[in-house]
Amino acid sequence: MKIYTRSGDKGMSTIGGKKNQWKSDTIFELVGTVDELNASIGMARSYLRGSTSYQILKTIQEDLFEIGSFLGAKKDNNRAESLKDKIKNMEDTIDGIEELLPELNNFILPSGQRSSAEMHMARCICRRAERMYVSFYSSLVGSSMEKHADSIAYLNRLSDLLFSLARYANHRAGQLDEIWISK
Repeated sequence: MKIYTRSGDKGMSTIGGKKNQWKSDTIFELVGTVDELNASIGMARSYLRGSTSYQILKTIQEDLFEIGSFLGAKKDNNRAESLKDKIKNMEDTIDGIEELLPELNNFILPSGQRSSAEMHMARCICRRAERMYVSFYSSLVGSSMEKHADSIAYLNRLSDLLFSLARYANHRAGQLDEIWISK
């Protein structure tokens, strides 16, 4: 199988069973942002080989492929419903990580050692994907946000998990989070 198809050479493509959509359409932006998030998590993961965080991030990448396939599906499906348990697992993971970290009473600057900084970047991309998801589906006439609620909740919780994992990466490296001080 060849990697190229030439079908999109004129700026149009097919998604969700709809042919001849401009690649600049919002749905392509949304799917592309979820893909960007996945790649960003892969970058963070590359610095964490052999750690628990490495496996957590691998599972998240697989979940993001599931969300991407849900976005590009030809018809509505129930794949996103399996995310409810994953959201609960993320919450449990966040709670476990937070027990290991010093209490956070201030805003912190997104920084630190490389994997932490990469996870902060992924967190920002995740927030953008969540905003785009809500914007796109809330603007469609007759669209039911309910069928996308789990995907949106997943992205919302994922940004929290990425924040906690970023702090944990610094903590494991013996690096303190850098507190932001208002001037």
